[in-house]
Amino acid sequence: MIDSRLFKLPGIMGRAIVIAVLMFIQAIMVVIQARFLSQAVVNLWNLKPVGTIVTPTLIFIVSFLARHLLGVFQQRTFYPFVEKNVW
Repeated sequence: MIDSRLFKLPGIMGRAIVIAVLMFIQAIMVVIQARFLSQAVVNLWNLKPVGTIVTPTLIFIVSFLARHLLGVFQQRTFYPFVEKNVW
């Protein structure tokens, strides 16, 4: 549960919306990762040529990096706000 006192902090609503959007984008990245990694593994399992896993693997890597960078961006963006308002 989210403590109701959290929403009394100044400027929290706008930041909460941004966090929600970033989390939604991260969720999409997780789905993309799962789909393309599983596609690459299934192609290997079915003994298809190694060339058939290049595109799914590259898409997986790009979505993995995008998800990681979104997390880094989220931390770097909101840490100063937390540092200023919570402590």
